Amino acid sequence: MVSPAPLHTAAFVVDDHPLDTYLACAALRPTQAILIHPPDRADEAQRLRDVLTRRFATTAHCEEIGDNTHFPQAQALHARLPANTHVHHTGGDGSLASSLRAAHFIADRAPQDASCLDEDRRLLRRDDGTDTPLADLVPANAVTLEVLMDLQGFHRARPDTETQAASHALLDAAGPPPWEQVARLVDDGTTAVAVLRRHIEEAQPRPNRFTRSHHLEVFLRGLFLEYLLSRLITQAAPGHEVHTGVRLTRDAMSLELDVVAIGHYRPYVFSCTTGRTGKNAKAKAFEVLARARQIGGQTARPGLLAALDTQSTPNARQVAHLSTVDRDDTAEQVLVVELTSLAAAAVNGNVADLLLAH
Repeated sequence: MVSPAPLHTAAFVVDDHPLDTYLACAALRPTQAILIHPPDRADEAQRLRDVLTRRFATTAHCEEIGDNTHFPQAQALHARLPANTHVHHTGGDGSLASSLRAAHFIADRAPQDASCLDEDRRLLRRDDGTDTPLADLVPANAVTLEVLMDLQGFHRARPDTETQAASHALLDAAGPPPWEQVARLVDDGTTAVAVLRRHIEEAQPRPNRFTRSHHLEVFLRGLFLEYLLSRLITQAAPGHEVHTGVRLTRDAMSLELDVVAIGHYRPYVFSCTTGRTGKNAKAKAFEVLARARQIGGQTARPGLLAALDTQSTPNARQVAHLSTVDRDDTAEQVLVVELTSLAAAAVNGNVADLLLAH
């Protein structure tokens, strides 16, 4: 990783996806950050200001613009910026980003003093055509669950440590899952689930403290998929931060995320279901898409692990399309993974390619 050239002041536009702006600031590392926002994004701007101050010791302040679709207002705001301010024009609501970029050009500012973030390719792109990989500018651990919660205003409910301990103990007692057997059940997701349940249940000594406290019964209903998935991700991508059963709250809203993996500046949010019906999977796909957006904005990648098979209506491929707002936009697609496909990836050693490459 290289140190970015010293930058005194940079202006950023703020919308409901603050992670992009956070990454841009992490790449540019200005001494001072000006966060431009419309009135209805004041909360996002203030949370971002606090995170930048705490994480990077950046002096940040919020600058409100009354009408983010009115070019003269954007031009007037640009004229008030300190001399040599770098303008980062990723995101923003309305035409604010494009207006600031145009004002920058009209003011005859140097193109290297403006930039955007190509999040899909993980590049910082300056307007003079210079591209720099984020990996050269931003520490690998810059995005964490704590950062995501702070940016979005979430609080994490106290983890159920008893259930977590019991779940890991049950899997440890069962030993390595029969992935080769499950991988052969390509057209039978129901049997694949049954094989994994039987493998876990038959390995447990009876009676034990988990069977007496009903942990095993609860675990076998579906929780086992979450812990199997999180273990596979941890093994395949040891540098990723992985969480299981994350419960978040913000004001009156609460949401639960089955599995969250964070790496390469991106959160991957997975939902797991043992239901084999396409109708159930479709509902779960829409749900995980919404939850991924709530925690990670457009940068997040949602995924669904389901026991679908070729007889499911709709099937896995159709569920992925039905849950897509814009089929050409990777950020709006849900990765739907059949349980037998995950098993095959576990056997072949390409779990990361299957789950974390989109």
